[in-house]
Amino acid sequence: MEAAPRDISEGGKGSEGLRILHLNSWQRGGSGLAARRIHSLLLESGADSLYCFVRGEPEGPAQIRLKRARSNLIAACRVAGAVVRNVRHGLPPGWRSRPGEISCAEIRARLPVFPADAFAGRIPHLHWTEGLLDIPSFFRRLRPGSPVVCTLHDLAHATGGCHYPGACERYAENCGDCPVLGIPGERLSSHNLRLRASVAERFQLHVVANSHWTETRARRSRAFRNAASIRTIHYGLDTRQFTPALREEARREFGVPGDLRLLGFSADILDDPRKGWPTLQAALRSLPGDLKFGTLLLGGSTDAPPPAGGCWHRTVGYTAERATVARFHAALDLFVMPSREEAFGQVAIEAMASGVPVIVTDQSGACDVVEPGVTGYVVPADGVAELAAGIRLLLSDPAGARRMGAAGRAVAVDRFTQERERDAYLRLYRTLA
Repeated sequence: MEAAPRDISEGGKGSEGLRILHLNSWQRGGSGLAARRIHSLLLESGADSLYCFVRGEPEGPAQIRLKRARSNLIAACRVAGAVVRNVRHGLPPGWRSRPGEISCAEIRARLPVFPADAFAGRIPHLHWTEGLLDIPSFFRRLRPGSPVVCTLHDLAHATGGCHYPGACERYAENCGDCPVLGIPGERLSSHNLRLRASVAERFQLHVVANSHWTETRARRSRAFRNAASIRTIHYGLDTRQFTPALREEARREFGVPGDLRLLGFSADILDDPRKGWPTLQAALRSLPGDLKFGTLLLGGSTDAPPPAGGCWHRTVGYTAERATVARFHAALDLFVMPSREEAFGQVAIEAMASGVPVIVTDQSGACDVVEPGVTGYVVPADGVAELAAGIRLLLSDPAGARRMGAAGRAVAVDRFTQERERDAYLRLYRTLA
């Protein structure tokens, strides 16, 4: 029997005196979802929480889109802007900016203008801040030694600019000569890493990783060598919204044939190489021809082609509507997250809460979630044969897949609720207030 979700008021004890300032660049993506969730849970618990961003529209109370004044772009933002283009568009490691593309003379940023009372007695909580945070000007507003919380939704705060460093370990010492930027003699990433390290030297920086995979890499980083604390707080989920009870409604909505075994995959950019779409395509093409299945994809700026000839296939497209995302997961028989690197992967918890077994890679924070052989499988990153074997087992054994899905639902309800996430942050804030 499932444990009943705890009343949200349980975390409110002593939270009324807490004042928090959340900073996140934009509303879209996993960081926007996670940051807004924490902010909303704090408000419901009685804390005074203010959420500021620069891209998107307000989606709830006490959310402010910041106006921005024009200013020269510092080196940190130049690096981040170039690397974001790399990450978003899957450009190869040897890719370089066009001549002059990252020169001070040609690139300018619009730095945010905060409300006059935004910092009044509030604990700053940094989320994904690329294109928002100018480190020198922002931290001049704070008294040296004051507490700052920084949540890692990826590794951008831990490096000189990249969000996922791959095999590169330079962020542990100096960065520079960044293999992602591919600019010989490049020093911007080194400067950026030193700038990030200066925050932990001057303030009480409390780093929150979203998984042990992320925490392990954060502890290697020069940026956090002098951090006051580093810990993991897993993402939480409303397990009443994500539920197996939506299955029949969801399959009708997406037009899934009644007897079809359905595999799901999700990514903001479906063919982003980091998300493992090529690996999944190769794995599905290697499955036996008599194994009947379909694929349902949830994602954004590209429409990925059918992964295997003749199979039923549909791309839902990007949506921020949580009810649609919940129905997407509920329609599935298994969910696959074959990422080469993944800080956590909220979608893995969403699938498990929906009663769906999950396959993830060993280079993923979702290893904290998936118990191999019980709630799904963990396979090597880029391991086409291993991924195909896991998919074949789950597709050919519906009863076994349902048992794994039920076990995953129990894990999600027991360990990954949004109330647990909220309570962990409240305990942290209370030690700092």
